[in-house]
Amino acid sequence: MVQINGGDHIRLITCTSNLKQIGLALKMYAEANNTYFPNKPGRQGFEMLRAGGYLENVKMYTCPGEDDCIPDGTDLSTASVSYMYVPGLKMTDPPTTAIARDKEFRHASYLIYNIQIRFTDIGIRRVNLFPIRHGNVLYLDGSAIETRNHEWAEIISKNNFTY
Repeated sequence: MVQINGGDHIRLITCTSNLKQIGLALKMYAEANNTYFPNKPGRQGFEMLRAGGYLENVKMYTCPGEDDCIPDGTDLSTASVSYMYVPGLKMTDPPTTAIARDKEFRHASYLIYNIQIRFTDIGIRRVNLFPIRHGNVLYLDGSAIETRNHEWAEIISKNNFTY
């Protein structure tokens, strides 16, 4: 069984909350722009939200598990944001489309391992630990969900996320 300490769990929940706030800002932006989300990739798209007054609190663009802290008023197109963004989507795209996500290995202290125990012919056991890859994903319907393993890998590979 995997145990997660309280601080790590709170950081993961806060990270998910940040993505939901970004999702609300994206929705407000799209409603004001003919159903289109920002057309700039990654950080530049987030800067369009900040500069346009949709989500000005720069701390929302940084995962609480991150050491970097973005100073207030910083241009996000040059800042170290914690999330990636897919440009060029519309509100009319399928609601299950991923629009933003954590960068890879964002929650290093929250690594979960799949443990495989094998027995050899002579009775000696071998234990293998395989890290489970995971992260938070924001969908067009506004949901932000922790995603793991194959689903996480599929989201990363089939979407045009940019930093």
